[in-house]
Amino acid sequence: MASSGNKNISAKLVLLGDVGAGKSSLVLRFVKGQFVEFQVRKYHSLAPMYYRGAAAAIIVYDITNQASFDRAKKWVQELQAQGNPNMVMALAGNKSDLLDGRKVAAEEAQTYAQENGLFFMETSAKAATNVNDLFYEIAKRLPRLQPAPNPSGTVKRWIVQSCTGAKLSPERTPANVGQSPSANQNSPSSKETSRNAGYDRAPQKIRDGYIISLNLGTPSQVIQVFLDTGSDLTWVPCGNLSFECIDCDEYGNKKLTASFSPSYSSSSSRDSCSSPFCINIHSSDNSFDPCTVAGCSLSTLVRSTCYRPCPSFAYTYGDGVVAGILSRDILRVHASSPNSTREIPKFCFGCVGSTYREPIGIAGFGKGPLSLPSQLGFLQKGFSHCFLPFKYANNPNISSPLVLGDLAISSKESLQFTPILKSPMYPNYYYIGLEAVTVGNTTATQVPLNLREFDSSGNGGMIIDSGTTYTHLPEPFYSQLLIPCPNNNISLADDLPAITFHFLNNVSLTLPQGNSFYAMSAPNNSTVTKCLLFQSMDDTDYGPAGIFGSFQQQNVEVVYDLEKERIGFEVADCASSAISQGLQKT
Repeated sequence: MASSGNKNISAKLVLLGDVGAGKSSLVLRFVKGQFVEFQVRKYHSLAPMYYRGAAAAIIVYDITNQASFDRAKKWVQELQAQGNPNMVMALAGNKSDLLDGRKVAAEEAQTYAQENGLFFMETSAKAATNVNDLFYEIAKRLPRLQPAPNPSGTVKRWIVQSCTGAKLSPERTPANVGQSPSANQNSPSSKETSRNAGYDRAPQKIRDGYIISLNLGTPSQVIQVFLDTGSDLTWVPCGNLSFECIDCDEYGNKKLTASFSPSYSSSSSRDSCSSPFCINIHSSDNSFDPCTVAGCSLSTLVRSTCYRPCPSFAYTYGDGVVAGILSRDILRVHASSPNSTREIPKFCFGCVGSTYREPIGIAGFGKGPLSLPSQLGFLQKGFSHCFLPFKYANNPNISSPLVLGDLAISSKESLQFTPILKSPMYPNYYYIGLEAVTVGNTTATQVPLNLREFDSSGNGGMIIDSGTTYTHLPEPFYSQLLIPCPNNNISLADDLPAITFHFLNNVSLTLPQGNSFYAMSAPNNSTVTKCLLFQSMDDTDYGPAGIFGSFQQQNVEVVYDLEKERIGFEVADCASSAISQGLQKT
């Protein structure tokens, strides 16, 4: 927050750098005056979205690691090529308390910074050296602009590529794992919707999605979390009174009523530093690393007799960070027969005590070893979901079908299946090959090569992700799709063009009506403003090139056949499916 005269100005600041350089440590030292020694998992695949619209950036490197300095230069190049041309950029040489291990001379970094228009400081998050000064210098250099207008006031009266700067994401309410996520969203009440037929006011929340409930512990505690197929770690807020979400004002200080209390569960335990989950969460190639951090001696390491708890971890998501410990406890999920459950002992999950911009936990349905499918043996065969559409926003009496295990896969041969592609760089994502997109009756537009296949390093491809609301497509391909779309006010009677995605293996999915365009205003003189609910993604040669989001998956049965490594699609009436499965309360 910068100040201009008597007005406060909000400015987005991003931190970029290699794993272990100290980005999160600098933030926590500045925000809370605390230092936590951890390594942060990379989430570079969505980096362009992360720094889009940023007014300032701190590029962090480790002064004891020459490779991190070399990588910092690449971040600078990327920001200069794709970021805000007026962005204030700082180069921070972190870990200045480790001078004996210095590998990057301060003079070298200072010269590089001056030549590239950055200002330079060496910092130590651990010793609190120059941390406040770094952020203060950034604030001084920010342009003295007027506060940015409310994004909701920038919507134009025609179809545009991005209606507002906000994420217009539906929020969903809870259902149990193995049963269903329900569809309660931040849209108007049923009375308002009926009064303005054809118009739903878009919600303006930062992180939204489909929420399910986890039954953890003994006795069982019910915790609400987001269903996320683009993430591995399952984590829950821990401590009803002690859980803290930093900088959550934009979420309306949203915090669900229930947090997990390990002390109230007789089956709760800490994960061991030598467990594969602990090694994975710390992104280590050396199984001794977490136990060394935990204080084990070398003799106990080589004899495998160190039983210390796994050290605290940090995990990043686009804009947020969570910090906590790995815990083990009983997870109960719904079985195939009615009113029956299955118990998964020693389920490993993150018990998170503090977060930065992440107020609600996550159930990771990705492909990594920490994910639910990987830990729940029967779930490894697959799962399916059928997301209810937006009009069920305020109906708590119906839930979207979520099916786990054999039942999700059986009798599904009528679906069109596209193969799950394997990326050597990001093996835990569900990649699908997009070949073309058709808008209306036009000729199919072939997608760029990087959406169909990976380069030699494993970059490119499209992921399917329930944790990302809107489908993201790279430029200039995204702009090509806008050409056949109407670009002025349309009559309520006019049909907008259907949009069809063509995936590998001759799979064509025509998006259901309502999955592509969204009414952003009430009808006025027989016209309405609608927006194309896709988003452009800066073209980058690092990470996935596109994302197939959850909004485009509404009223589509999506089947993850993990045994045959394929994903199936079929347009469906998800409300009817929910009713037939007994997911509507009477």
